[in-house]
Amino acid sequence: MGRGETSRAFELIIPDMSERVLPAPAATGWDFPRSASGVRHLLGWAERAGLPVGPLLVGTGLAHEDIERVPVVTAAQELAVARSLARRAPGAAADVGRRYTADSFGVMGWAMRSSTTVGDAVDVALRFIDLSFAFVIPVARLEGDRVVADLDATALPADVRRWLLVRDTTAVATVLESLVPGGVGVVVTFEGDRATDVRRWLLVRDTTAVATVLESLVPGGVGVVVTFEGDRATDVRRWLLVRDTTAVATV
Repeated sequence: MGRGETSRAFELIIPDMSERVLPAPAATGWDFPRSASGVRHLLGWAERAGLPVGPLLVGTGLAHEDIERVPVVTAAQELAVARSLARRAPGAAADVGRRYTADSFGVMGWAMRSSTTVGDAVDVALRFIDLSFAFVIPVARLEGDRVVADLDATALPADVRRWLLVRDTTAVATVLESLVPGGVGVVVTFEGDRATDVRRWLLVRDTTAVATVLESLVPGGVGVVVTFEGDRATDVRRWLLVRDTTAVATV
């Protein structure tokens, strides 16, 4: 195992998984043709970040003006784009991963969204992983009522290994969380040089969203105060105080 390149990528608490047998992933390596949507996703992120997209395509044989008409690319072409983006935005892997949705994956994503349970969605993802943009292929197993997936990036080139590991793991977690209102409780831990817990990101994202909506209800805001205690967000006392005081004053 290469140091820092393998993650126990996520754990899902799915009660209906106890009698399920998870399939092996349809692809065991990353070098399979894939939809050009993956390259378009990377270029779209770069454009939103204000980065020129031309340099990202150097050496790929792809032209920016033609990319919307290209249906399929090789893994090597997408890898080249990812490598160029990683060099220009080395800290962007998680954000790039968070921008994927189930719809990003076309037919596979539609099948995941149509699944009766999250367990069925995991089954679909493994069976049709070669319809995705993955470079780090998950291998899933059952541990009691949990699904544990290991993502091993050691087969990837060293210069882009960590970036793609973080992108792919974050993408998997983000898509799975989106399948159920309120999320499914994805936990991500990396073995090696850095530990990441998706719970914290989701906590900050959701708390910020709530605070933003509440602030928008009153001109000038309502003075929302949020404090974090470990993996818990607390303290809406300020908002309640302002709300109740405003209500009294209005009456």
